[in-house]
Amino acid sequence: MSDWSDLIDNVCEDLMDNVPALAVEAANVHRYASWSPEELLSDGKRHMAVWPLGEAERATPLTLGAHELDQLYRVLVWEDAADESSRGVTDQDATAALLDLHNDIRDRFYVQANQGRAGAFRVWYRGARFPDRASRVRWFEVEVSVATGSAFT
Repeated sequence: MSDWSDLIDNVCEDLMDNVPALAVEAANVHRYASWSPEELLSDGKRHMAVWPLGEAERATPLTLGAHELDQLYRVLVWEDAADESSRGVTDQDATAALLDLHNDIRDRFYVQANQGRAGAFRVWYRGARFPDRASRVRWFEVEVSVATGSAFT
């Protein structure tokens, strides 16, 4: 396994184990491949996808014989909101619940034990993005930076 898939698997498992709204029976999980908010499925289910970003890694000197590898990942969560779009009315309770879900996910990245996920020495929440307007899906994205080390051999 690569360090990429190890980290993605670790994040997915942690979120499914510790965030009830993302438990195995509560959400469809998509690993490794990117998803675009403009092309999300409106199928009546909740989804979570985790993948490395396009410009996913930068190497910077750490010591004379090693580099720090800084990687970027995205966590995208979405759910069906087609009824809202067709009626032109937002479901405030469902939207508030999705905001709470964001907070639950963000909180997992502030657990000290999670800083060492999959061999990393730093796993940081970098921020979130929400849609500019209501559509057929409710969604948010979380960006995560991960630092590991690699030594010359």
